[in-house]
Amino acid sequence: MFWFATLSVLAETCTLLRDAARAQELYDLLEPFKERNVQVTQAVCWGSVERFLGLLAAVLGRGEAAVAHLQSAIARNEAGGNPAAAALVRRDLAKLLAK
Repeated sequence: MFWFATLSVLAETCTLLRDAARAQELYDLLEPFKERNVQVTQAVCWGSVERFLGLLAAVLGRGEAAVAHLQSAIARNEAGGNPAAAALVRRDLAKLLAK
């Protein structure tokens, strides 16, 4: 029941640790679900999976792919009525582009 949410938390942790060794495995596990949102039971929606793919792509040194994933996450979150998630991804994108 929490597999998907757990992968998302692991992706964010992997990003914070800059752990490229595990980033690819997490990317591969999440990629088939890139058109979905991360919904943690009825408690919270963390938004588009594209955000987590973008974070992992950045760790893997795939800047263009990271930007594309994050831009897609912003669009998906806005289209889905999740402005808080969209704002979080805008922050992620700004940090990535500032490097």
